[in-house]
Amino acid sequence: MPAATAAEWLTAAAIGTGSFLLIAVAVHFAGHDLPHVSLAPARAAAHRAHDATEQAAQRARLQLAAWLLNLAWRLDHPRGT
Repeated sequence: MPAATAAEWLTAAAIGTGSFLLIAVAVHFAGHDLPHVSLAPARAAAHRAHDATEQAAQRARLQLAAWLLNLAWRLDHPRGT
């Protein structure tokens, strides 16, 4: 295995330094009571998005059904006959 280049050493040092900072912050706040973050607003937004998507899909299905019904009627009853 070839030796690491200077760029690889610098990248590893930067990653290690960033990791050290994150670990230090985690250790510092480990003993503190952090505020509870409620997921209810995110869940409600996800449900609203899901409901809107379902309504859009239903409208698209109904529009397609109307087009197909119109096409079937026109094929069965050509104009001018």
